[in-house]
Amino acid sequence: MVPVNYLAIIAATLAAFLFSALYYFLLNKKIVAIRESYVAKDVDANPGMSFNKLIIEITRTFVVGLAMSYAVINAQTLVHAAVVVVWLWIAFPVVLLVGSVIHERYPASLAFIHAIDWLVKLMIIATIITLWR
Repeated sequence: MVPVNYLAIIAATLAAFLFSALYYFLLNKKIVAIRESYVAKDVDANPGMSFNKLIIEITRTFVVGLAMSYAVINAQTLVHAAVVVVWLWIAFPVVLLVGSVIHERYPASLAFIHAIDWLVKLMIIATIITLWR
């Protein structure tokens, strides 16, 4: 059994969540404008963050942190961890977002914003977990 540092995962979860909160806060006007041109007129383009969404988002980020702790377990340096992150980022968020752009006509500009968020979150999580051993 691989030892898991839950304290590091919790710290990484909080750091990644705070980054995303700031990132999306700073890009909110741009995101709302993109969504308004994309979503149906009867759908709220700026749904905001309810308490339930907050809990779900923190839980999602914790699960990513837990998975990342296993993915970077053998990373001896931050460079090794970064390589793992880039491959995981390409394999999962990027592939899924490209599929949404191609098949669902999801706005590429919004997919790009989400892809950058995922790259930075994964780097934050991997960095904290790799350094906190």
